[in-house]
Amino acid sequence: MSPLVLAIPLFLVLAAVEAAAASRRAGGRYKLGDLVSGLACGTLDQIVNLSISAGFITLYAVLEAHAAVLDLPATSWITWVAAVLLHDLAYYLFHRASHRVNVLWAAHAVHHQSEDYTFAVSLRQGAIATWVSYAFYLPLALLGIPVELFVIVHGAYQVYQFFVHTRFIPSLGPLEHLLATPVLHRVHHGRDADYLDMNYGGFFIFWDKLFGTFAPYTHEPDYGVTAGIRSWSPYWANLHPYAELARRARRAPDRRAALEVWIRPPEWEPPWETRDAPTPGYGQPVPRATAVYSLVQLGIALAASLALLWPGVVTAGVVRFALVVLVLSTLVTVTAYWDHRAWARRAEAVRLGMLIGGGVALVLFGATTADILAAVVAVCALSGGAVPASSPSLLTSTSTPASSPSYSNVPATR
Repeated sequence: MSPLVLAIPLFLVLAAVEAAAASRRAGGRYKLGDLVSGLACGTLDQIVNLSISAGFITLYAVLEAHAAVLDLPATSWITWVAAVLLHDLAYYLFHRASHRVNVLWAAHAVHHQSEDYTFAVSLRQGAIATWVSYAFYLPLALLGIPVELFVIVHGAYQVYQFFVHTRFIPSLGPLEHLLATPVLHRVHHGRDADYLDMNYGGFFIFWDKLFGTFAPYTHEPDYGVTAGIRSWSPYWANLHPYAELARRARRAPDRRAALEVWIRPPEWEPPWETRDAPTPGYGQPVPRATAVYSLVQLGIALAASLALLWPGVVTAGVVRFALVVLVLSTLVTVTAYWDHRAWARRAEAVRLGMLIGGGVALVLFGATTADILAAVVAVCALSGGAVPASSPSLLTSTSTPASSPSYSNVPATR
């Protein structure tokens, strides 16, 4: 089993603890919507890539077995050191390329869209970015890094990356010269001019020092992408950067200029467009009842995702399909509540109808038990009723609901 899957329950607990601790700090302010969006993006990434990740490991194993130029024994400490260093170099190259080419940045931008720096940001991964990263890791198979070592090292890297996305871990002293620590990675997430495109390292920081992309921590960063984001939806987070690039390409005066839109660096400004001032600062409060209800629904979706990811828990194809539909539909409606979409309640009513109807069908066909269905329905009901009504008296502050996901009219890739 992947170390990442094993660590997911711990990640969820620590993210909740961090949220509670941050909100209790003097003057502390934690955007719960950011946590919801981060969990939703991470869940979407894991579900979308269930089969793709397995396919990548299969391809890696085939290349390592039949096309590797070296025969490296998995039991040798030299092979382990090589695996760690080569994996980190491959990640550095993937990461740097993802910040320097628009079409790649569009996939990676999801991870940078948050205007906070919390454990939720580490969970906020782009589904398409996972595919891009695989292309950079395949050369390790050709160099003979055994597939079982790659799986362990890659899993360890993913676990390590979770812990660098927090402001609760201070400077680590001498380790700051060797590792990509939480403090140094905070620099990477800053949209400040002196921090942009710096500190790409995964495990180690010496690649940045070697290739001229290192910046020391000198001030607290202004987090996020320079365009800002106006939605908590994981679907919009993944798709909007591509839609924005397509929009700019359509306005290009010729095909060559349209191609440039996709391959130029993100900071490039097309001469046929103007860059407006960004509009950061998103996150309207929601009624407490809505927050509780949506968090419970998201919790059910997370439990279903874990059941899909954990080997041997759910094996029946029809049940797996039903759980995927449950998870993906929940991500739509939960984030719609936090975005104050007018259609959120109607969509949730449809989703709950699908949940109950699908559950009854699974019980009738013997794919699940009535007890499980009753438990899920009971949790939904106890969390606040079928569809919670808005209650302005529970709002912590006033805000104007968003009518549609929107960004400032600038390239959504920076």
